[in-house]
Amino acid sequence: MNNLLDAIDDYTSSGSDTYHTDCPECRASDQLVIWPKSDETGRVWCRDCNWGEDGIGYVRQVEGMGYREACNFFGVEPEASGDGAPNRSSSSGETEDGSPSPEQDADESTSEEGQEQY
Repeated sequence: MNNLLDAIDDYTSSGSDTYHTDCPECRASDQLVIWPKSDETGRVWCRDCNWGEDGIGYVRQVEGMGYREACNFFGVEPEASGDGAPNRSSSSGETEDGSPSPEQDADESTSEEGQEQY
């Protein structure tokens, strides 16, 4: 089982269980605050752009992991529905395992007029 610091390179300790590094969103130097023991997977928050995620959301967005892969990285069970997970920050049309959702498949198989494409 990993913790959030295992997914982040080049961080500095700010004191008791708080760390900081550059923000991957806005690139602000030394502005991303990391709390690796917060919640089940840790939390991050940028003091500059206000971007924040839990550990699952962080590794999904920054490392490009799928939902199940991110859960496995932290050793946590994926939520059964996946859609109620507070750590889902993507609206990419993926299911929990990273595959396209049925809605996305349906959208791709019909044209703008609603006629099926073959």
